[in-house]
Amino acid sequence: MSDVKNDISQSEYKWNPPAEYKLEFPVRCSGCSKELTTLWAIRMYRVKVRFTSTLPRSGRILVCPHCKTVILGELGAVSFG
Repeated sequence: MSDVKNDISQSEYKWNPPAEYKLEFPVRCSGCSKELTTLWAIRMYRVKVRFTSTLPRSGRILVCPHCKTVILGELGAVSFG
């Protein structure tokens, strides 16, 4: 995993949390090794493109609520990874 630090502080999420999804069974995070019972779905927006793009203007990523590692998964009909 990358050692890139996040610009968003933990306290910012406490006041304005992203969407939270409960898992059917616990899983272990590959970033921090903590057992997860929930994941966060964070929205992302396309802010710049230098060509006519057929890609979506927005989407979501699933992240560990403890260490913010991106987790592969599926949300509805949209797959991540």
